[in-house]
Amino acid sequence: MMSRFASFFGRGAGNEGENEQTHAPAPAPAPVPHQQQPHRHHNQQQASHRQPAPPPQGKASASTGNRPRSGSSGNSGSSRHKTGKRRGTSKTGPPAGGLSPRSVSALAKLEDYAHDADALEKLLASVELCLQDYPRTPRARLLEAKDQIAQMNGNLEKLQYNGVDSIITAELESGKEKAKEKRKALNQRCDSLRERILQNSRDLAKMLTAGAGK
Repeated sequence: MMSRFASFFGRGAGNEGENEQTHAPAPAPAPVPHQQQPHRHHNQQQASHRQPAPPPQGKASASTGNRPRSGSSGNSGSSRHKTGKRRGTSKTGPPAGGLSPRSVSALAKLEDYAHDADALEKLLASVELCLQDYPRTPRARLLEAKDQIAQMNGNLEKLQYNGVDSIITAELESGKEKAKEKRKALNQRCDSLRERILQNSRDLAKMLTAGAGK
């Protein structure tokens, strides 16, 4: 009898043990050993400190060649801007008055010849004043006037034939008419001065022959 109760309670205890084993929670996974985590973190740090491999030289050179440098592009842009500004301010038009350089040169020479004619005319006027004071003019002054007249005649020949007539107006274009008028006026002026010089030379010769101014 006692053995039956023992076997019964033994089965009941066994069943309860089985039930406890069946309904017991599953054991938690074993934690990762603390020593392995630093090792994995250390590997990650080493991987993060690794520098990426440089790209192939062909690709790098191609990308560098295609990409314009900021410094060069900026300088080129500024130089283009300055160059365009200089072009805008530069004067490429004709000279003042619309005359060609050859016409300007010819007119300048004719102007110089006109000044030379002014100097001759001024000297001739002083000689004429001396002759007008005859017979009070001393003989020495008359002889000096004779030399001045001869010198003026030679200078007038050079001025007209070597100077004024050397200006060829047919070769000019823009200032042709203006140079032609100036040249013609100067030739007429030289002819007038020559007439006055010759007349004063004849008058002076008569005065010296008569023995005036002694």
